[in-house]
Formats: sequence, structure tokens, C-alpha cells
Amino acid sequence: MVEDDLKIDILDDLCESLKRANAIEVKLTLLHKQIEADKFAKAAKKLSRRIDDAMGELIDEWAEQSSTILEDIGKLNTKLKAIRKKLEKDVDNTEQIIDAIAHIDNLAIIAKQLLKP
Repeated sequence: MVEDDLKIDILDDLCESLKRANAIEVKLTLLHKQIEADKFAKAAKKLSRRIDDAMGELIDEWAEQSSTILEDIGKLNTKLKAIRKKLEKDVDNTEQIIDAIAHIDNLAIIAKQLLKP
């Protein structure tokens, strides 16, 4: 059983991931990259649903890998933060956008793993 404080930390980090995803989507829109922004929005909505599902299940029983979840989320959040900074500098960012979508998808997978089997 995962301690309540750890559950809250994991949910906080996933919500931070969603916040970063939304910020990147807005930045892409401002850069007139609507196709990429739409793809990003779709990935972010998937993450949002997974977070909602995890909260709805009250996160009673989490997978055994829960001890590494915070570390995994932290690494993905760091990558999202770096991608956002690159977007702010308006560097050639097609590869970063693809990577960011993959990171959001990975976060959604982590959130899904929190649910009871």
C-alpha cells in the first residue's frame, strides 16, 4: 500500500506535468503551429483523463513500481520544461514537439498504472 503523502506527491507531480503540457500547447498556438498544438492538446487531454481516473479510483492500490513513479515523473517534467524553454526561443522545434508529445504519452501511461488492475 502506498502511503497517502506519496500518493499526494505523485498526483501533484502529474498535475504539474499537465500544467506544463498546457503551457506548451499555448506556446505552439502562439507560434502559429496549430497542427502541432492540436496534437499536443490531444496528448494532454489523455493525460488529464488518466489523472482524473486515478483520482476517481482514490488510488487505493497502486502498482509495485510506485516507488519509482516520482522519479519517472520528475525526469519527464524536466524534459518538458527544457522543451518549453526551447519553444520560447523559437528554435527549430519539430523534433522537440514530437519528443514532448511522447513524454506526455509516457506520463499518461504512468497515471494509468496507478489504477487498480
